[in-house]
Amino acid sequence: MYKFNKSIFAFCLVLGSVNGKGLQGFYIGADFGYSHSNIDLTLDDGRRSLIRVKTRNHLASPNLGLSFGYDHLLQNSMILGLEIFGDYNLGGKKEIASPKLGCTYTKIEAERKGPGLSILARIGTKISQSTALYAGIGFKSLKHTFIYQDAHEPTKYKFGKRRISPMAQVGFQRLLGNSKQWGWGASYSYVLGKKFTKTGLPHSKYTFMGDLDATISAKSSEHSVKVGTFYRF
Repeated sequence: MYKFNKSIFAFCLVLGSVNGKGLQGFYIGADFGYSHSNIDLTLDDGRRSLIRVKTRNHLASPNLGLSFGYDHLLQNSMILGLEIFGDYNLGGKKEIASPKLGCTYTKIEAERKGPGLSILARIGTKISQSTALYAGIGFKSLKHTFIYQDAHEPTKYKFGKRRISPMAQVGFQRLLGNSKQWGWGASYSYVLGKKFTKTGLPHSKYTFMGDLDATISAKSSEHSVKVGTFYRF
């Protein structure tokens, strides 16, 4: 029993020492980043007209984010963590396509709507007393909205869908100076694109959406980089 208690005491000393290094524990953070979305858009006017247009463009804009998480530092210097974070896009609408569908000219705009919400499981390693590298996988919820406008009549049609897609992230964290609580970090994230198709479009005599089986499909993936600061409790 004495040896067992002694072992528990030694483990607690080690754990306490690890906590003092600032690489373990709960934390909150704030960051500034930049996101770049690749958008693939397909317009299909249906069987009647056989008009089909494919286009590819991008949507880039800055964003602000907040995060909350926990890291646990093992005795072999490995780090296991879980983070929940969100970012709000500061960009607006951008024209991503202006296809000519038959004799009709159209314009399609896109924007990232609302906040992006993520959860990430991380594994990393301590490379010094104040620096850690990590990689993580998780999921992110995003919504891209598309606005279709027709040149021949005042038609404006908006569609979009919030989707949950797999994501991957790599990054590092470093303590500031001799601080054991304040630090900064940087990361790169990739969110896998997921296609969605909009059917049941408004019926119109002149516009692209004139056929009853017309569809618009969109697929958007996102690359993002961010730099921020954090505080550990």
